[in-house]
Amino acid sequence: MVVGSGQYLPASAHVARAGLVLPEHARAYVRPPPFGLHLAPALMRPAPLGLAVWQWLGIALAAAVAYGTAVTAVAILTRTVGVVARRTRSRTDDALVEAARRPLEVITGAIIFRVLLEPLGLTDATIEMANHATYTALVVGGAWLVLHVLDVAVAWFDERSLAEGHGPGGRSEVMILRRLAGVAIYVLAAALLLIQFEAVRGLGVSILASAGMASLVFGMAAQRSLAAIVAGLQFAIARPVRVGDQVGIEGEFGEIESVTLTYAVVKLLDQRRLVLPLTYFLEKPFYDWTRAGQELRGTVDVQVDYGAPTEPIVAELERICRSDPRWDGGACELRVTDSDGTSSTLCATVSASDAQNLNVLRSSVRERLLAFVRGFEGGRYMPRARSVDLASGT
Repeated sequence: MVVGSGQYLPASAHVARAGLVLPEHARAYVRPPPFGLHLAPALMRPAPLGLAVWQWLGIALAAAVAYGTAVTAVAILTRTVGVVARRTRSRTDDALVEAARRPLEVITGAIIFRVLLEPLGLTDATIEMANHATYTALVVGGAWLVLHVLDVAVAWFDERSLAEGHGPGGRSEVMILRRLAGVAIYVLAAALLLIQFEAVRGLGVSILASAGMASLVFGMAAQRSLAAIVAGLQFAIARPVRVGDQVGIEGEFGEIESVTLTYAVVKLLDQRRLVLPLTYFLEKPFYDWTRAGQELRGTVDVQVDYGAPTEPIVAELERICRSDPRWDGGACELRVTDSDGTSSTLCATVSASDAQNLNVLRSSVRERLLAFVRGFEGGRYMPRARSVDLASGT
């Protein structure tokens, strides 16, 4: 007689050789031991749910073996991956490996346990119970793993912000997203657990449908806000600018003062604040003068006569730079960038440590170079148009 997943015979056929006499109410069908094993008569006695004693012992042994094997296998995996993770500078990968250890033990143990039950030849009712237990462990382990990954993601965001000098800005928004995602995962896990039972399957499907509809409505109502938050997460990964960067944006020059999850504040030279959404830095071009380093360069154009010698002007520029405390010791160069046959354009390039110093340094260089050209050899090397105006008195 075939019952469930294994070959079942009357109990008397299996225990007669052992000299056992089964009572009338205990004449269940008993699965013979696998692999042709001969067990003690006591292990062949019927037990609850139509199983023999040896089958219940096999279930307990399968659970113990599954747990031990899962712990060992996950420990070897995490230790191997952990060796690689410890070689990186970031602590996030180490935290991720540690956070995934327990959930992976649950998931791996459930799979191994279900595989080990196959040779036991359990009844249909017992197999259904085992399937429910395995499915529940997989859902719980998967939800647990996702929640731990979210926690590590929040820790990574904090680590990235502190490492790049952004401070705690944006943490509150990230924590709100973390809580919302956590609630969604709990609801999804509860619905998946309910749909495995026939009696409450309709409730589980209703929860899934309600969650999907709520997500759709919430997404449509908060489309722009969600887009800004997603852009903030993209910004956190890409980091096109950092706090303290000197930028040229919207025709203005300033310094990135703060960055949150949805917007950035640029401090302009006149102390005004320019507030821009983070999507601006992801979609539009801008200048970042300090992305590759902290040295900030600026140029000054001076018009001179076509025949003006450049050596005295270069020497004067170097003297101006050395005497100005705002010069950082970097760039101090002079080049001829244009000439029309009557006048030449000299371009002086200087550098400073920040935008404020650079702005004052450029003004000082422009004023002192013009004063030098006017006084050099009686001003004969001023542009010809200017010389004619002076001669005409206009």
